[in-house]
Amino acid sequence: MAEKIPLRAVPSLAEVAANPVLLRQLPVDILVGLRSETTGLTADIEAQLLLLAADGRRRPAESDHLILIEDAARLLATSVDSLHRRWRQLPFAFKDPIDGKIKFSANGIQKHIAERTGH
Repeated sequence: MAEKIPLRAVPSLAEVAANPVLLRQLPVDILVGLRSETTGLTADIEAQLLLLAADGRRRPAESDHLILIEDAARLLATSVDSLHRRWRQLPFAFKDPIDGKIKFSANGIQKHIAERTGH
C-alpha cells in the first residue's frame, strides 16, 4: 500500500502533471481541490481562445485544422443536435468521405464568429 504524504507536501499542478503517480498518494479532498483548479483553468483557457477568435487574432490559414462536431458545437455555443441538423448550411463544414464524420474548419468557425459579432 502506498504511503500517504503529509498535507504540508501537497504537490502543485505542475508537479502532478510531471509525475501523475503522485495522485495515488493524495486524499480525496486534495484530489477534489486539484480537479476544481484544473476545471477553472480549462474554462479560462477556452474563454480566452474564444475572445482571440472573436478579435480576429487567429492562426494563419495555412495552420487551419479540422475539429469534430462536439468541439464545433462548444465553440459555436450550440448543441450537437442543432449542428447535426444544420451543418450542410455552413460553408466551413463537410462530411469526410474517408471516415463519414462531419468535420469543421477551425478557422472557418473563428471567421463565422467574428462576422457575427462584428469583430
